[in-house]
Amino acid sequence: MSGVGRNIFRETRAQIMIHCLWDDMLPPSFLLDWTPALQAASPDAAFQAPADNLIDICFDFATIQYLAKKSKITGPEALSRINEVDARMQSWATNTPSCHPHWSYTELRVDDSPHIWNNTVHSYAGIPMPGVWNTYRSIRIMVTRMQQMLALRLSIPGFDHAGVRATRRQLADEICATIPCQLGHAPVPCWNSNAVLVTSYASIWPLFFAGTCALERLGLTTPNSQADPGRASPASTALALTQLSWLLGRLDHISAHSGLHWADGVAATLRGDLRVNSSSLSPEDARLAPRNAFAGPKQSEMVKQIEATGVGMVVEDEEEEGVLSGYKRVGWAQGEDAPKGGLFFETWRNAVVGSSDGDVVWGGGLGRLGKRVEGE
Repeated sequence: MSGVGRNIFRETRAQIMIHCLWDDMLPPSFLLDWTPALQAASPDAAFQAPADNLIDICFDFATIQYLAKKSKITGPEALSRINEVDARMQSWATNTPSCHPHWSYTELRVDDSPHIWNNTVHSYAGIPMPGVWNTYRSIRIMVTRMQQMLALRLSIPGFDHAGVRATRRQLADEICATIPCQLGHAPVPCWNSNAVLVTSYASIWPLFFAGTCALERLGLTTPNSQADPGRASPASTALALTQLSWLLGRLDHISAHSGLHWADGVAATLRGDLRVNSSSLSPEDARLAPRNAFAGPKQSEMVKQIEATGVGMVVEDEEEEGVLSGYKRVGWAQGEDAPKGGLFFETWRNAVVGSSDGDVVWGGGLGRLGKRVEGE
C-alpha cells in the first residue's frame, strides 16, 4: 500500500465514521479490521497512531449509539459504556502529545483580530494535527451530551451537569483557538495551512459544534431545574452571544472565500435556532446580540427560510424504542401545538406530552440534516 493509498484510506475511514456517528449507524467492522495491516505498512506508524487511536474510540462510541437506539443494551449499560468512552477520550487527549513531538500544540495570546477569538490561538506543527484535535473536541461534545441525556433518563443522582457543561465550553473555546491556522489567519510565528480549501472544509463541523455550545450557554433550552441546575447566568450571556457571532462569521468567511457554500446552511441553522428561540432572551440580552447573529450575508431563498424559521436542521421523530425511549428528537416544527424549535431532546417522565415535567437536554450535533419534522 502506497503512502497516498494509506492517506486516502484514512480520510475515507474518517468520513465513514462521521456518517455513522451522525446517523446512529453501526460502523462497518473493516474500519478496525484493517488497522493492524495499515499500521504495519506505515513507516510513520508512531506519527499516525493518534489519528488511528481516535478512530478506534469513535468506532466504540458509534456502536454504543447504534445499540442504544436498537434496544440491544440497557440504559445503565449504555451509560456505563459511554462513561468508559469519555474516559478513553480524556486519556487520548492527555497521552497524544507524547506520541510524537508534532502532536503537541502551544496556546498563544495574540493581538486583537477579527479572525481570532478572545486573543487566543493554538499553534500546531502542521497537517493533520489541527483537524484531528478538532475532531476529538467535536466528538467529545457529542459524548458528553449522550452522558447527560442518559443521566437524566435514568435519574442518576449527583450527576455533574455543571461539570459537563464546563467541559463543553472548554472544548468550544479550543475549537475556536484552532480555527485561525485552519483558515490561514494565525499570526507569526504560528503555522498556517497552505491548503486552506481542505482545512476550511474540515473546520465546518467543529464550528457548528462550538456554535451549539454557545447556544447552550444562552439557556435557550432550559431543562427541569432540579435535573440540571445552574444554566447560563446573565453575566455569561453577552460573551456567549459574542462567541456565537464570531463562529457564524467564520462560517460566512468559509463560504465567501473558500467557495464551500454548504457552510451557509450550517450557519443559517444556528441563526435559525437563535431566531426561533430568541423570545427566551430578556430584552436586555437580545439587544446585546451582534447583528450577524440573526442574519447572515447570503441571500439565497433556502438560507433566508432557514434563518427565519429554523427549518433546515432535521430532527427525526424517533427514540420510540431503545434505552432512550421517552425522548423525542424535536425539529423546528412551528405552530401553537408544536414544540419550540431547537436541536434538543426532551423526555416526559410522566409520559404526558406538553406537561411542565419534561427535562430537556441540549442535543445539537445529534440532529440531522434532511426532511422537516411536521408539527406533532
